[in-house]
Amino acid sequence: MIWLAIVLGHSVGMNAMFGPQAAFYAEHFNTRVRYSGIVLARETTGALLGGPTPFIATALIAWSGGELPLVTVYLAPETLGTAASGAASRALNYR
Repeated sequence: MIWLAIVLGHSVGMNAMFGPQAAFYAEHFNTRVRYSGIVLARETTGALLGGPTPFIATALIAWSGGELPLVTVYLAPETLGTAASGAASRALNYR
């Protein structure tokens, strides 16, 4: 049952996230700079912010003796940044 939840959550969640992402990025950049703009926006931030996150979260859990509040505090600004980006996108009439 756990594997079913993992497989369904991963397949549905990933498709729901990556499906509209191409259109979302295409609307944010001119055709002339679309490829370089998407690469800078998506891949660079993914490598710089997303890459070390599991290591930092593991270190915080180990340092706090197995407690999760420090990880929550670490991830909260990233979550707020994502929400702020979505709100700014709507405010600038990007759809």
